[in-house]
Amino acid sequence: MFFPEQEYKTSTKVDILYLSQSEDELKKLTLEEDLSECQRSIYILTKGQQLQKKAIYSNLHRILKEPSAFEFLFQVIIEEIQQQEEDNQIIAAKSIQRLLKDNSLSMQELLQLYDLTTQILKIWSLPVLNEWVQTMDLLLRTIGLRNILLPIQQLILLLTDSSQPAISRQSAAKLIGTLAQLLGNEIKGPILDRARSLCSDHDKETRLIMADNVLIKVCQSISSDLIECYLMEKIMELYYDTDPIVRSAGVKLFFTIANNLSADEIKNRCTKQFIDTIQSQNEESKLVMSKMCGRVFHLIKDHLNQIQVTLFINIYMSYVKSKNVDIRVNFVCNFPALLSLASKKFEYFQESYLQCCNDSNEVVVRAIINCFHEVVLLSENTEILFQVFMNLMKSKSLTLLEILIFRFASIINSFQKQQQPQFGQPAIELLNSLIARNLWDFQIELLDQFKKCQQIFSDVNTFMNAMVTTIGKGIPKTKQQCCDNIAQYLSQYGDLRKRKDWIIQLFDLYFKSDIYHNRITFINIVQSFSEFISKKLFKQYEFFDILIFSKDPVVNVRMRLIKILPLLYKKIDNDDLSILNMFNEAVQDCILSGSRSFQFMIHQTKEELLKPNDENLLNKRDQEMMEKEEIIFKNDQKQRQFILDQERDDLEINKIDLNDYLNKYKKKYPLCKIKSTNQSQTNLFKKQQMQNGASTLIIKKSVDLDSSKSPLIESSSMTKKPVLKSKTPTTKSICDIKKQFKLPSIKK
Repeated sequence: MFFPEQEYKTSTKVDILYLSQSEDELKKLTLEEDLSECQRSIYILTKGQQLQKKAIYSNLHRILKEPSAFEFLFQVIIEEIQQQEEDNQIIAAKSIQRLLKDNSLSMQELLQLYDLTTQILKIWSLPVLNEWVQTMDLLLRTIGLRNILLPIQQLILLLTDSSQPAISRQSAAKLIGTLAQLLGNEIKGPILDRARSLCSDHDKETRLIMADNVLIKVCQSISSDLIECYLMEKIMELYYDTDPIVRSAGVKLFFTIANNLSADEIKNRCTKQFIDTIQSQNEESKLVMSKMCGRVFHLIKDHLNQIQVTLFINIYMSYVKSKNVDIRVNFVCNFPALLSLASKKFEYFQESYLQCCNDSNEVVVRAIINCFHEVVLLSENTEILFQVFMNLMKSKSLTLLEILIFRFASIINSFQKQQQPQFGQPAIELLNSLIARNLWDFQIELLDQFKKCQQIFSDVNTFMNAMVTTIGKGIPKTKQQCCDNIAQYLSQYGDLRKRKDWIIQLFDLYFKSDIYHNRITFINIVQSFSEFISKKLFKQYEFFDILIFSKDPVVNVRMRLIKILPLLYKKIDNDDLSILNMFNEAVQDCILSGSRSFQFMIHQTKEELLKPNDENLLNKRDQEMMEKEEIIFKNDQKQRQFILDQERDDLEINKIDLNDYLNKYKKKYPLCKIKSTNQSQTNLFKKQQMQNGASTLIIKKSVDLDSSKSPLIESSSMTKKPVLKSKTPTTKSICDIKKQFKLPSIKK
């Protein structure tokens, strides 16, 4: 039931308190409990109160889906709805629109709705007409014109006749646009003639609707020949209309449909109209042209001479000084297009653009931020733009910060690679300021943006410390975003030693923590890592040790572990018996402990684990991860080898300097005059080193760079965490998993 008894009881109470209903009136609201939804709705529409009827009309999209609803209820609606107040008629239209979007009605039912809509469109009430015109629009698209083409044409011609009230012509005129979209070139005939006549209607509101809505749809649906033969004359009438609002709409109409015209019309008419209108001092014309100038200039630039181009650019740059905020906003929105089309460098527009960047109106600055990344991409020298964005990041306005954070990654990535690391520290400072102001939604969005531009954080310690700090001060959503950032950043970080050091620190901070929230955070980190690293690396980092949390004394930790068991299972190699043992014992621990709700989660996990996996897809993804890790490993090898080579080169240079010194010494003091021994030479070498302040060189044994071994496993490996052991090895199969889930029955 969609209208439970409680709902009517509430309505009754409202009537008692505020409408002072008599006992007889209250009896009308009493309904039998065994009535079907359709019967109850019929009873309310015939005998109920307005508040109850409103509930029925607002839920027609549900009620009319009931069996036999159209056969009985819809007949009542047809009789009742035309006597209802405007509010109920509008509510009914919106509900029927929702019903049509579901595409659940038969053709016969759709035709019944069409008949009802036709009747209501003859009601002269503008709010009701506007809403039911949208219903008719959906009906025409759903039914198909071949079934009702002649009736709908007759209806449009009837409702748009000059003898009809203005509100009827205004609403029904919109259906001409719908018909044009469905018929295309076949619309020519009476309907196209009626569109022409409405462009010259004595009512300015009707002309405005034709210019602002209808003719745009018509011209975009028919050929350029039909536009030029049948409609161009009327379009130009609207272009020069006596009413300033209609005239502005006419100018917008002409330049909107300009690309639908023939090449000759674009070359001749559009070029002339553009140059003439762009010079207009009329405020409405300036507003329209400032908005459309970029698109029109792109269309006709090949037909303009250099003088006309210069004239246009100078007029365009004058928009910056306009007192009208909308014109300044339009300057900013068109700037990327003009920068790419005008064959001018950014420096030519720099002064005007920076003036907008420092505009006192936030609407203008928001427009700057929205298209800032496009300007950066089109500019060769971005030093000034770099400073502009740095200043925007320091803004205290929440309105500006909202859009800046939303565009953060796209703007950062538009700068040159060598500039991007300079944003790292300011980005951390921005995050800290959001934390200090408790702007949680902004933090979540910014952390999400970090995942798209992590290359700005060149120093691993700065980035990781920021993430750890944010986790400590955050809420669950920000903590999860930080975990995702940590996993993504470390999985791509090139220095494997530093990466491993930080993973050890994560174990110390969260895995070994006495605070259960931290242990849950570590589970989140492991979950995030499972998306970025291969099975092999996942095992090397000993992330399977979180299975020990199946014995955790805090139920929340165990529940969080259960949720990621399916992910952990996918990271286990088929032949890895030791990890499989750990996994199976953890599952058993979870099954044998916990409350009823806990057991429910186990059931859900069981269903997830027993779902068949696409092994080919999983193996493919794992192989791709391993290939990326191999590239990182080889790059790390090269870097470490380069450092070793530098050390050897330094040693050789020192040897050359020493030999040169000894040769000169021997020439000055021949061997016949002094008795030198190996010991004395050694002492001399040490003495000379001390005199030069040089430290004794210690040649370390080079690391094993054999390609078959990974430097991830080094002698300074992390402290071994406690792991679960099993006496009996198991294999990874669905049968074994099923055996683990012998759950106790849950009493309802």
